[in-house]
Amino acid sequence: MGTRSKCAGTKPKGKRSASSSCSCKLVCKPHKEKQKCSKPFLAPKGTALNCRPIRSACGKSGRYCGQSERSIQVTDVWKPHMLMDVSRFSVYSYGIVNRGSDPVVVKAQIGPNANDFADDSEGVVKGGETLALVPSRFLRFARIQVRAQAPGTEPVIDVYFQAQTAG
Repeated sequence: MGTRSKCAGTKPKGKRSASSSCSCKLVCKPHKEKQKCSKPFLAPKGTALNCRPIRSACGKSGRYCGQSERSIQVTDVWKPHMLMDVSRFSVYSYGIVNRGSDPVVVKAQIGPNANDFADDSEGVVKGGETLALVPSRFLRFARIQVRAQAPGTEPVIDVYFQAQTAG
């Protein structure tokens, strides 16, 4: 997976690591103001995030970040995905889309480091459905674990991480 960052309304400026800053400038159309987006992207090494500054109609600013893993073949053994450092996000969630017909069990996990995790919330994504999974407690790192609900099935899922920082 590449480590390309994007800012809304501009072209990406080459490859960047997930902890680098964006150096683009964009114009807030409702207010005709130029702003520079210089906050770092916050993800573990090797993670590619698509981040961009956002500005609401009421003038509050922040940063939207997102990442996805698509066409994940799921087995009946728990497997972790989308390890993220969520320490500077004010809100974040995982979206799991089941592209197959067999149900998938997913659980959010949180941890104080990138090695030790506790189970948080859990759900089942039926075939053809989407589930939003939001951890209810906070620790610095978050990830999800997935497995097929029925042994011997191999459903395919897409996993999305989406987050926002406060301005």
